[in-house]
Amino acid sequence: MAQQRTYKPTLARTTDFFTRLNPDWLIWLPVCMAVGIGTYFSLPGEPSRSIGYGSFAASLLTTVAGRVFLPANPIVRTVLGVALFISLGFAAATHDVAGPVLNDIR
Repeated sequence: MAQQRTYKPTLARTTDFFTRLNPDWLIWLPVCMAVGIGTYFSLPGEPSRSIGYGSFAASLLTTVAGRVFLPANPIVRTVLGVALFISLGFAAATHDVAGPVLNDIR
């Protein structure tokens, strides 16, 4: 008799994966930030800094509220943590530098 496989939605599988990696969550922070930076560079136009910093502030407040009101729910903590570091990468990409990034090579 063949076993029947059950499929979880993608979000549930992703949060289960990150929850099982609880001691090793630190290695995923650069990946999450890279997703935020990649999101910034995939946009057709350059957004203002207030959008980048606002998204990070909103994600930070949501993460703090989730930790206060739902402290025992690991799925919520995982999703909010991943969203926080994705928005941190997006905010870092919107930050202006003091000089030109690339000089004209011609």
